[in-house]
Amino acid sequence: STLESYSECPFRFLVGKLFHLEPFEDSEHTLLGKLVHKALCDIYDEKRQKEKTPANKPASAFDRSKDAKSFQKNCEKLWEEMRLEYAGLLPLHRLNLLFEKNGVLDLLVSHLQEYEKEYGYLEGEKEFSKVLLGKDPSGTEVYLTGKIDRIDASRSDTSKISLTDYKTGKPDKKKVQVQLEDGRLLQLQLYSIAARETLSKEMRVPVEISKASYVHLADKKSSSKNEVFDLDVPMGEQTENLARQKALENAGMIRAGKFPLSLHVDGK
Repeated sequence: STLESYSECPFRFLVGKLFHLEPFEDSEHTLLGKLVHKALCDIYDEKRQKEKTPANKPASAFDRSKDAKSFQKNCEKLWEEMRLEYAGLLPLHRLNLLFEKNGVLDLLVSHLQEYEKEYGYLEGEKEFSKVLLGKDPSGTEVYLTGKIDRIDASRSDTSKISLTDYKTGKPDKKKVQVQLEDGRLLQLQLYSIAARETLSKEMRVPVEISKASYVHLADKKSSSKNEVFDLDVPMGEQTENLARQKALENAGMIRAGKFPLSLHVDGK
């Protein structure tokens, strides 16, 4: 995401990431996303442990009749922890909105029931570090470090992997498409490179990243209605190579101290 932010605007990267003139602060939306994602990961981890699922096999699918109540309880528990840590930044009514009929959690579960017909949960919040990406234009090596929100395996072929990155708020689909085409959205393509190398070593078989998606959770505060948007990112050798090349160029520009203003119009 750091290399991706340079693509968005090198000068903004300079003042934000290096000079810290615009320090990141957790917002209501980001905390809500963290809460939902963590609560969901806990459900699957509990299922894997209870069912004694092998590390290289996907967990059983989310069962609305059995798992929904546990999901809600996990959200409430995490909300209480966040309330103390973040001094009420995530108010109670925002949590309650999650649980209403056709609320974000209800819609997310419906999305999962369809998605998990083909893929099943392997790991959540998967950290990776020092994955060699290549060399920048100066010949200096560039390594990837990060955390993948969710990794799934195909139920018919566990060597086929799906990556998910959760977002909050309603996405601008046209803007996302433009950013994909001009190289500003690099995150999932770079995750693909890191996941393939890391998982191939851990599972001791070559794996293929067959699907990668941004899943946006949009509640009524960020949209006219509660919605879940699943935006697929093209995967394959060509898209990975383009992302790799762009990321290496960005790393070289950062190391060279070059931070020109972005030429993108209106952030598009």
